[in-house]
Amino acid sequence: GMADAIVPLPMPSLQGAIYLKAVMTKARPKLIFIDGCHDYKCVYEDIIEWYGVLAPGGSLFGDDFSTDNAVKDACAFLNTTYTLRKRGRYWFTSKKM
Repeated sequence: GMADAIVPLPMPSLQGAIYLKAVMTKARPKLIFIDGCHDYKCVYEDIIEWYGVLAPGGSLFGDDFSTDNAVKDACAFLNTTYTLRKRGRYWFTSKKM
């Protein structure tokens, strides 16, 4: 199975990023899916914090891009720092090696 590769964190998204930063010593996630709240501040903070947790070469993505204006607005602003791409209702970015 995938139990050794997939680690769900049943907590608010931002708390999950802070928790992982505190407990990770060597391994960093290579793929992170954010399904957080949908206001501008939450989306913005989620992307900033989870990008910091992401392994070099890893990918970060989330949904509701095409259906939620706060998600669109935060992604548009963050696209000045990160290269955020979109496909349908999903947004994604990759961290350089």
